[in-house]
Formats: sequence, structure tokens, C-alpha cells
Amino acid sequence: RPPSQAAPRNALPAKAHGLSPPNPPAHPAHPKEDAMATKPLRVGLIGTGMIATTAHVPAYKSLGSAIEIVAVSDMVEERARLVAETEGIPRAYGDWQKMLDEVKPDIVSVCTPNSHHKAPTIAALKGGAHVLCEKPLGLDAGEVARMAEASQRSGRLLVEAAWNRWH
Repeated sequence: RPPSQAAPRNALPAKAHGLSPPNPPAHPAHPKEDAMATKPLRVGLIGTGMIATTAHVPAYKSLGSAIEIVAVSDMVEERARLVAETEGIPRAYGDWQKMLDEVKPDIVSVCTPNSHHKAPTIAALKGGAHVLCEKPLGLDAGEVARMAEASQRSGRLLVEAAWNRWH
């Protein structure tokens, strides 16, 4: 590479981390992709704690008409309802799987406690959503590997919400 395009010294290829970007799916374009060109991306939030309400919701809302938050879920359904009402989100659930099944969002933010990241992340990826998961992705390398595998198989993106990585 020319010096102006050289990778930073400490940069490792994505494959070195075992988390390379997903390969393009071997099947035709995902059915949602045609609609995404003209319609807002539909977001579902799993977990409605502080990080969801102070970071994810405001960030999505700042994107204007490109994004529509369509549902929230929380283990405490009343909290999901309160956040939905406060933020103008049309649907609230006490069960994230039911939200994924009924709403089928394009993007899912997983904002649950760390020990509860794996299951909803894998389910959302399998359901065809891109996932933004709060850090850490998993509790150990095995959990992260299973999540990365689900991303690869689904052809959907899995991104860890590590805000300082891009600053």
C-alpha cells in the first residue's frame, strides 16, 4: 500500500479477530433490502434501561426520516410501555422474541444486561435484522463466536456499540 493508505501499525485484519464482516449471502437479496432503499429502516430495541433511553433512542431519532423506532421490549413490560409512551414508539413488549416475531425489524439494538446479550442477538440475526449490541458482545469468546457465526450465516451485520472506537 502507498504510505497514505497504510493500515495503522496495531491494526490487524478483521479475520485475525475471528470477526470478519459477513460474506454476501449466497441467496438472492434479502427481501427487506429492496424496500429499504425508499422506506425508513425499522428499529426495535431490546432493553429499555439507561443506555437505551440516553444513547440509542436519541441517536436513532437524530437520523430523521431514515430511521423509525417501531418497538421496544423489556423484561419489565410496564417499563417498555412507559418508554414507548414517553418516546412516541408505537409498540411495547414484555417479551423480546414476540417483538422480533411480530415486528420483524430491520435493525435491533440489544441494550440488555451483559449476561443477556447472546440469545436476543442470535435470534434477531436469524430473523433477518442487523444488530447493534451493547458492549461487551458476550461474556466469553465462545458466546461471541456463536454470535459472529449467526451474523455470517444470516448475512446480517453484527456491530458492538463501542462508541470510542470511532472517535
